[in-house]
Amino acid sequence: MKKLKKDSNPSEYRFWYNDWVEKNAKGNVLDVGRSRFWDYEFPTIDNNSEMSPTYLDDICKCSLPSNTFDMVLCNGVYQMIKDPKGMIDEIYRILKKEGIAIFGFAGTEYIRYGLNKVARWKVYDNDVDFKEFKIINRKDFNKEYHYIICQK
Repeated sequence: MKKLKKDSNPSEYRFWYNDWVEKNAKGNVLDVGRSRFWDYEFPTIDNNSEMSPTYLDDICKCSLPSNTFDMVLCNGVYQMIKDPKGMIDEIYRILKKEGIAIFGFAGTEYIRYGLNKVARWKVYDNDVDFKEFKIINRKDFNKEYHYIICQK
């Protein structure tokens, strides 16, 4: 499994996520939002054809079959989509029973890709409804970044 493809200044939370994926990603895994900075070599879903995802589709309302994936990785997508609830609902739908999803959210002090300005994206502020997911773990990096690990 490849870890970082390129990153000018990886932060503590990026290393934590990378280690978590390496230790825990098993079975049929889907990576949501093809990244220019990360490549875990799992199938990906993205609505941007330039990113060459495995599935060219919208994670907020996708055509993937229900109960398909053992794990879904969804890091850094929330702040870039218009329908976070739709995304969470779809991830719940496509996960198998007892499947695991990890969500990564930019916090109020997140600095986009090491730039010296705060990203103008939506930020997570405990405002996400995880539907019927059971939250099994949470890792916060102050107000910069948050991970929530859920089970269906």
